[in-house]
Amino acid sequence: RRRGAPRPARVLVVAGPHLHHAAAEVTALRRLYPRAQVLAGRDATVAAVLEAMGRSTLVHVAAHGTFRMDNPMFSTLHLHDGPLHVHELEELEAVPATVVLTACSAGRSGVLPGDELLGTSAVLMALGVRTLVAPLMPVADAAAADVAVAIHSAMRRGQAPDVALGSCVRQAIAEERVDLVAAAASFTCVAARGN
Repeated sequence: RRRGAPRPARVLVVAGPHLHHAAAEVTALRRLYPRAQVLAGRDATVAAVLEAMGRSTLVHVAAHGTFRMDNPMFSTLHLHDGPLHVHELEELEAVPATVVLTACSAGRSGVLPGDELLGTSAVLMALGVRTLVAPLMPVADAAAADVAVAIHSAMRRGQAPDVALGSCVRQAIAEERVDLVAAAASFTCVAARGN
């Protein structure tokens, strides 16, 4: 992968179709990142998302996701014009430093013969993403949106993504938001060594 001088900070927010709370999630994230590029509705195509990801340093994707245990490289994020398959991420010439996914099971990986770990998170990390936050299992749409906004709010206050996720869990427990505790606890944060 191309290395070199750090790229200027660029935020990409993507909203896939048929997600009831995606519009509210995007609106809240747009308040946190006023200069973010937003791809939603007809603009959130596979080609547009891949192209924009290659120019971004922080990417957030709110979309339905499908994990394929039989073939993790065909796990998908559902976009306007169809599925973005995990193997298509290998086309990226540059990768964002941080990716937050609220797609169901986007943090899962499958172990293939030869002990090879594959799935959305494994591929993104192998491509050079430094930090990934994603759920390991299906999550409720509304709660996932709340978790996403809480994580990004904490990151904007200077917290690292793993600390932001922990803060979100603690806040949900303190507020006795059982739905939020369950959703936040299903997320994981994977970071490259040194992050």
